[in-house]
Amino acid sequence: QAEAAATEKARAAQAMSDRAEKLLSEAENARADTQTREADARAERSAAEGEANALRTETAALARLLDRDTTEGGQILDRLQVQQGFEKALGAALADDLRAPEVAADGPSGWAILPAYDSDQPLPPGVTALTHHVSVPDVLARRMSQIGLVEADEGSRLQPLLKPGQRLVSPEGDLWRWDGYRAWSEDMPSAAALRLEQLNRLEALKQESVQAEARLAGARSAHDSLQARLADLTRADKSAREARREADQELTAATRAVSRAEADRNMAEGKLENLRLAVSRHADDATEARKQKAEAEAAMADLGDLDAARAKVEDVKVTVEAARMTMMARRSAHDETRREGEARAQRREQISRELATWSDRLATARTRGAELLERRDSAQGELARAAG
Repeated sequence: QAEAAATEKARAAQAMSDRAEKLLSEAENARADTQTREADARAERSAAEGEANALRTETAALARLLDRDTTEGGQILDRLQVQQGFEKALGAALADDLRAPEVAADGPSGWAILPAYDSDQPLPPGVTALTHHVSVPDVLARRMSQIGLVEADEGSRLQPLLKPGQRLVSPEGDLWRWDGYRAWSEDMPSAAALRLEQLNRLEALKQESVQAEARLAGARSAHDSLQARLADLTRADKSAREARREADQELTAATRAVSRAEADRNMAEGKLENLRLAVSRHADDATEARKQKAEAEAAMADLGDLDAARAKVEDVKVTVEAARMTMMARRSAHDETRREGEARAQRREQISRELATWSDRLATARTRGAELLERRDSAQGELARAAG
């Protein structure tokens, strides 16, 4: 029963561990995906902030520049609307006249409103009026009606066709006047054209800033949402890890319980088997004991006189003791003889070694004596030769 309960608990713990592992895997995947998306959103937000900041900086700088160049009287230039790309044409057509303000009939220097001509003075055939690309106050109506827009390579051909007061300009800022005067854009750069370009750029920057701010707001919202989502998923991941750790601990405890129950069962089965073998062995021993008892009883019935047997045993003991004493004496004599033999053998070996040593010394002495005799004879020969 204990093993079955432990096994059932281990099975439940394994199921809980599997569920915790699945939830953890899902939480990790969701967190990793959200983390990637959050990093992308953070990069987009940073890029949007950088773009918005750059546009704000450029817009503020350009606005300060234009404000610094704005006159107190209100130049007519600031009331114009020019399509992008035609600023140089308008600047060449009106030049510094655009810096004058609109004034009343009795006012200071500037542009005063005049009635329209009684009859139109058309531009040369094929020439487009610059007013198609420029929106100006009514005070410039007369002037603008006599300005045509042409390509740079057409101006010289059409200049002779101009009527008094008319002029032609190119998108690049070249000028051809009715009285024969002409000016190339590179020779007469127009400050008005530059201001018109700056005004158009400022307007474009404002529009781009609005769009950039909208993108930034969207990027911030998306990033904040993903940050909150990532925080939630991080907490969920942490909870899933804790749940898996608890499930693993439960599973480990249940597995150990199952192992202990199996070990207890195996031990009990072993003890039971040992007891069975013991019972069988004791039964066999009992059978054998009964058999031996019967044999002993039969042998006892056949036994002779006990006192005579005891006397016989005593005689045998005395005989055995005498034999043992004789054996010990003979063994002692044998050991003594063996020791004497070993000592004599050792002495004989020692004498042999000494004889060999003395033989070597004798041979050496004879050799030295022969050498001395030879030296003596040689010395005598030398003395004889010296005396002769």
